[in-house]
Amino acid sequence: GWAGRSPLQTVTRYARTTAARSELRGHVVKTEAPTSLDLAPEGTVEDVLPQPKILTTRGSPDEYWIDIQFPQGLFFSDTPEDLLRVPFRLRMREKGTTTWINLPELHFAEAKVGEKRASIHIVWRDSDLVAAQAEPQRGWVEGRIVSPGQELEPVTADRVAHSSFDRGSGENYVVSTNETTTAVQNLILNDTLATIFINENLFPRGRYEIEIERGYAMLEDNYDTVAYTISNSVRDPFFYEGGNPTISETKESLSDVVYVNRGISVWNDQPIQTGGIALIALRARNTAISNVTTVATSRIGMGRAGTRGQLRAILRPIIGTPWAAN
Repeated sequence: GWAGRSPLQTVTRYARTTAARSELRGHVVKTEAPTSLDLAPEGTVEDVLPQPKILTTRGSPDEYWIDIQFPQGLFFSDTPEDLLRVPFRLRMREKGTTTWINLPELHFAEAKVGEKRASIHIVWRDSDLVAAQAEPQRGWVEGRIVSPGQELEPVTADRVAHSSFDRGSGENYVVSTNETTTAVQNLILNDTLATIFINENLFPRGRYEIEIERGYAMLEDNYDTVAYTISNSVRDPFFYEGGNPTISETKESLSDVVYVNRGISVWNDQPIQTGGIALIALRARNTAISNVTTVATSRIGMGRAGTRGQLRAILRPIIGTPWAAN
């Protein structure tokens, strides 16, 4: 903290966490008919469709993390070895505005009994030239910039991500087998982390609302990536089908509960920008530090008459008698 000294380098990155700990609710179905939406007693279709969760960043972060948890895992109990896939849709807007920006649709696949965690990592940067990557079989396995609308009644419109995620030619999705031919860019997927790169020249750093929504879980064997079909028809896993509203995949014997635990704003900078104050930095791995006790005293130089005079002026009212520094 001394004037002219180099800034503290132990900590060059800091964060602010906002707890959410709420279920990312999917379709509500009848117990006796686990593909039929439960409208009883007086509900509407909108009441039993997936409910999005909105998180808000702090002021102008460099990165934003969304922590996702499958508390019981993700599996179909009749055949727990079969992969289940859950789609997620995200969009964002600057706080105080009304225009949403669609981010790529993400798919998470797993066959795991027991807790599973994953994260979505949004990064602001000054370029949009990040090549897309995806994990082979488990975790974040697919990202889409175009999701065709449902062809069954009631039909829905295509869902299209912002053009900054489209490099102009190629397939409108990315999986592990088409990384060289996909049109998707600014998206990297692996087993636990989906990283979305935001072009700050188009969307400057600021305070953003980020909405996340989940669709219904589907067996991997029932889904076709190229055609975006579920059981051989183009369906919208975030909507419903038929006059008596149903979904294609059963929720019986299924463990697919999803929670959003927290949102974390991250700044790649030192947490204290001003000088002239003393700082103490701590670094700990996998440990929550709740209390720190410090014993501190002022540092007083004795080499100059001016300092001795200041010292007398300070101590005289404290001890009540004249005192001279030697």
